[in-house]
Amino acid sequence: MIDPVGSGNTNPMEMYKNECKRGADLFKESLDQYAKTKDPDQKIEYEKVIDKALVVMNETCTALRKKEIMEQEKKLETDFKEYKSDLTPERVKELHQEADQIKTDINRS
Repeated sequence: MIDPVGSGNTNPMEMYKNECKRGADLFKESLDQYAKTKDPDQKIEYEKVIDKALVVMNETCTALRKKEIMEQEKKLETDFKEYKSDLTPERVKELHQEADQIKTDINRS
């Protein structure tokens, strides 16, 4: 689990929210590169980064105890796994929208 300990005055919940949003951004950036590259070795590396971003998002959503956001993160993870073998521009856009929705909902919580 991500440790919320940081610079004394920081609210741990805010730190979790920021980490989740950073995970969503990293997911989107890596997804774009994954979709663009034809090099199988690079695809593997981008997929590792995507997986790590999903772990960060999962852990921070769990720490925030927001069921709806946790469910959205699981859907994003499931959709990526389902789509990755045939990642069309439309599917990339859909995954971006899912990640953006998580960020929006984190801001509201």
